[in-house]
Amino acid sequence: MTVIYADLAFFLNAVLDYLTLCCTVRLFGLPLRHRRIAAAAAAGGVYGVLALLPPWRFLTAVVCKCAVSALMVRIAFGKSGYFLRHYLLFLVASCTLSGAVVGLEAVFTQTDSPWVIFLLSGAFCAFALAVVFHRGAASAGRLVTAEIAFGGRRTRVTLFCDTGNTLRDPISGQVLCIVWREALSPLLAGREVPYRTITYQSVGTAQAELPYFCCDSLTIGKKTWKNYPIGVTDHPLSDGGGFVGLWGGEQEGEGCNDRAMAAKTT
Repeated sequence: MTVIYADLAFFLNAVLDYLTLCCTVRLFGLPLRHRRIAAAAAAGGVYGVLALLPPWRFLTAVVCKCAVSALMVRIAFGKSGYFLRHYLLFLVASCTLSGAVVGLEAVFTQTDSPWVIFLLSGAFCAFALAVVFHRGAASAGRLVTAEIAFGGRRTRVTLFCDTGNTLRDPISGQVLCIVWREALSPLLAGREVPYRTITYQSVGTAQAELPYFCCDSLTIGKKTWKNYPIGVTDHPLSDGGGFVGLWGGEQEGEGCNDRAMAAKTT
């Protein structure tokens, strides 16, 4: 007779779901919203317990698993127009974790503590996906972590240093830092933002307008800029590349106030 401890089953499933969701969020370059992720992981933990009970064995069906994982992604990421991308990347991270579990299980075939296999697998995948790959991308693609402050709130985002981004605020002459709107939701949600607009051109876009606002401060490394212009785009700037924004770096002409300096992007 197999004995199932509900508390242990909940703990194992919740911890692994939490690690997998954190990896997914990190791979998108989005800030970790721990309360949302913890709530989604708790839902996964409850599902893990119910699926082990005889009256609820129907929950092990593929359709039910897909529905529950979709619910977890919805809770973790919130309302988004890019749910499918989030969901698919979560499935990829989950499959990676499953493969690690199988591999470690083959190594520790004699262990009487299966929870050791699950926790080691989760720790390995979290390290590999969220740390090793992220740092590899940082070294190869010049990723930087930035802290943006606005109206008493702060959030951290991952930016790609793109010196081809020469779009400037026509008032201050600063090169805009362009960030995906979803990554700025912890900063801007529920408040009025004094947007300005700037006209730009890019490949595939003859002419368009980009909304932007001036944050209280932008900190990258040990340097902080006050009243830095932050462009807001409604579309993601990376598909799993680990960044949510573009930063042109320190370029000449930052002190220029010429409105004609609103350069075209390339």
